[in-house]
Amino acid sequence: AAGRVVNVPARIETIARTNIATAVNEGRYAAFTDPDLAGFISAFRYSAILDDRTRARHRAFDGVTRGVNDYVWYGPPADNRPPNGFNCRCLLVAVTAGDERELTPDEDLPREPAAEEGFK
Repeated sequence: AAGRVVNVPARIETIARTNIATAVNEGRYAAFTDPDLAGFISAFRYSAILDDRTRARHRAFDGVTRGVNDYVWYGPPADNRPPNGFNCRCLLVAVTAGDERELTPDEDLPREPAAEEGFK
């Protein structure tokens, strides 16, 4: 802490929430990309909790829908799979082949990555 007073309970809660969000999102991703589901899950849609605590970068990505193997999710230039910051509540929602959703065109993608600077 370099001599600073640190709110240990809040820091531990932030670390725990972020680690849980990472585990949940990685588990969801593993299930969505299971080879047994090949062809059933066709895309991911970024879903942000749109309230007064939602960060601008996460809000900008809300609703972005791209293919499962699209560069938007993995980079370069950036990995936009949630979580994209400490205490991030965003998720990737699976879009099934039967769910007729248009993919977000390149020109409509947010200019900045969803991940907070220095997070990933």
